[in-house]
Amino acid sequence: MPGLKSFASFRRLNKTVFFTCFVFLALMSLWVQAFLSAQALEADSNNNYQPISSDDLIHLKERAPKILDDLDKKVAQRNDNGNSYFRRAFIYYQLQEYPRALKDCDQALKLGLDHANVHLLRGEILFAQNKYKEALPEVQLSIEENNSIARAYALAAEINNNLKEYAKALQNSSRAIELDPNTARYYEIRADLAYKVEQYLRCITDTTKAIELSPQSKTAYLLRSKAELAVKDPQRAKLDAEKAKELSKK
Repeated sequence: MPGLKSFASFRRLNKTVFFTCFVFLALMSLWVQAFLSAQALEADSNNNYQPISSDDLIHLKERAPKILDDLDKKVAQRNDNGNSYFRRAFIYYQLQEYPRALKDCDQALKLGLDHANVHLLRGEILFAQNKYKEALPEVQLSIEENNSIARAYALAAEINNNLKEYAKALQNSSRAIELDPNTARYYEIRADLAYKVEQYLRCITDTTKAIELSPQSKTAYLLRSKAELAVKDPQRAKLDAEKAKELSKK
C-alpha cells in the first residue's frame, strides 16, 4: 500500500538522519576536545604557566609524539624566533624531562624570545626538581622583565616558603593575588604561610576565599581545619577535616 511504503521510507529516512547527526556530533566532540587540549598544551610566549589539569596531562602524553615531531620540524627550519624551542620546553617540562626542557629554554633565550616567560619557565623547572636556590634568581629575572605576571610572584612565594623566608613569601603571594584575585591556588599559598607565622584568622580568610573560587579544593579545607583548631573552634575544624577527607576520595 502507498501509505505503508511512504511510512517505511519515512522511518528509513529518519534513521539515516539520526545516524548522520550522531556521527557528526561525535566527530565535533572529538574535534572540540582536541582543540581545547591543543590550546592548553601547545603553549606560546604569552602563557603564565597555570598548571594544566590532569585530563589535559593525559591528552598531552597521548599527543606528545605528534606535537614534538611538529616542533622538531619547525626548529630544523632555522628561521624560528625561539617560540618553537619555548613550546617544546613547555612540553618537556610537563613530561618531566627537565634537562631537555632547560636546554630548549636556553636556546629560546639565545634567540631573543620574551625573557620574562622563559625565565619563569626555567624557574618552574628548577622548582619541580627542588632546586630552590637556583630557581629563585630565574623568577626574580622574570619579575624584573615583567612585573605583571601573577604566576611569577606566586612561584617566588612558594620558593621563599621552602627557603623559610616567610616575610618575603607573604609579600610575593599578596602581590600575586593583587594581580590575579581569581586563582584559588594563590590564596592557598598565602594561607599556608599565614598558618606558619601563626596568623590563623588570616589563614581562615584566605582558605575561605580559595574554597569560594574552587569548591573542590581539599587543600583549602584541610588547611582551614588546622587554623580553626588553632583558634579553638573544634566543631568547624571537624567539619572541614571531614570535607577534605571526602574530597580526597574523589
